[in-house]
Amino acid sequence: RIQTWRSWEDLIRLWNPWGHTEWRGRWSDESLEWQKIPDQQRRQLHENKEDGEFWMSCQDFRDNFSCLHICNQFPVSLNQENVPHERWSQVMFKNSATPGNTTEGLSRDTQSIFSVPEGMESHNAIMSINIIQQNLKAKDKFPLSLSVFKVDPQFQHYQKLPPTFFSKFRNAIEGISSKNRGSLTKRYSLSPGTYVAVTSAHSETVEFLLRIFLKMPDGNRNLDSNFNLMALKASLPKHSSQESIFHKYAQQELNLDAAQLQNLLNQELLTGTPGHTFSLDECRSIVALMDL
Repeated sequence: RIQTWRSWEDLIRLWNPWGHTEWRGRWSDESLEWQKIPDQQRRQLHENKEDGEFWMSCQDFRDNFSCLHICNQFPVSLNQENVPHERWSQVMFKNSATPGNTTEGLSRDTQSIFSVPEGMESHNAIMSINIIQQNLKAKDKFPLSLSVFKVDPQFQHYQKLPPTFFSKFRNAIEGISSKNRGSLTKRYSLSPGTYVAVTSAHSETVEFLLRIFLKMPDGNRNLDSNFNLMALKASLPKHSSQESIFHKYAQQELNLDAAQLQNLLNQELLTGTPGHTFSLDECRSIVALMDL
């Protein structure tokens, strides 16, 4: 807010990321309004430069823009304060969806399996899909759809769910969705358990980034200080070699990512109290530490 010779004026500073084509109205770079404010304020705020950055009055902003998106790295509601003992974890899947590669209308190759912890059952999961804007034409609609299903216990040992899971009698979980040309976001309230997010393409192959945000309890695991790898080795299932367990979770690859490592450690090696498990952030740290 600045003071002119007549009154106070509310301004907003904007930036065109393309670096050119600026606002030419009141309070633009060459506007006479800048001559009506004290020299000190003008030196602090005004710069006549074709760099895509400019000022507008708040009234002109309201008159010329119809939609405003407020973005944040993590899902934070404007009407919601930080709640103690809660945090958000993020899992990312980069993939591509191809039309026609489906079972009962659902793509089999774009499955993203995740787990929801106990005690966080209200608005505890957010799915966000982003695609490259340059690949969209002016009048294109969003080319992907997202469905979330709870995984039954008899299917939870699969790394990729078989066609028998996707029967026509299985209904997707309802979520609150919003989308534009380049992104789709859905918010869910999920009960504890294992879930799969399935991404399907409508008409052509699309590369996308899926981010799954999960509300997590922010408590310490309080693992025994004597925790060591020898105890992990002793807990390996009988008649199973370390190599066979590795290949079970590596899905025919020669290395593990953080999510695969998390599944291996928590499902094969840990036998302690429920909740005393490796988090995804801890597994990312392990991968970063060991990756040569």
